[in-house]
Amino acid sequence: MEGRKIKDIFENLLNCLQSLIFWLSSGFVIAIGGIDGDIRVLFCLTIIDCITGFLKAVKERNVLSKKMYIGFILRKP
Repeated sequence: MEGRKIKDIFENLLNCLQSLIFWLSSGFVIAIGGIDGDIRVLFCLTIIDCITGFLKAVKERNVLSKKMYIGFILRKP
């Protein structure tokens, strides 16, 4: 019986969180209405930067190093 109550509370919490994310993302899309092209260009440039950084790491043979992991995987995106 108590397990069912916890499950119901968890489901209600997830539903509220899903609604919150939906409304915040909808507001964000409405707010940036005219600059989505700029964001698309920025996204493409970020992808190109990541690819060239990875190719440089392959060239310098430090693809699996900790510096590559922290600098590329964690910081770039």
